[in-house]
Amino acid sequence: MADSPASETVQPRVLIIDDDEAMLKSVARVLRTEGFGEALLCQDPRKAEDLLEANRVGAVLLDLVMPYLPGEPLLASIMSRYPNVSV
Repeated sequence: MADSPASETVQPRVLIIDDDEAMLKSVARVLRTEGFGEALLCQDPRKAEDLLEANRVGAVLLDLVMPYLPGEPLLASIMSRYPNVSV
């Protein structure tokens, strides 16, 4: 009996946060090639938590050196507010 689409495993979305657009696209391409789920790209760290609030995300890849908002406070906030999301 063939698997139905409902029985397929859905890969979680990965939120990639990096101020470097080329890096965002490169990491998303690697994740897609490796079979990970949809990648959400965020170039402005100030918008990252809005994306987390609005989307079901299973993992976050985070640059620690960014303008506007350093990665460490954002990392702490994500870990505190979204304990089920891998960072």
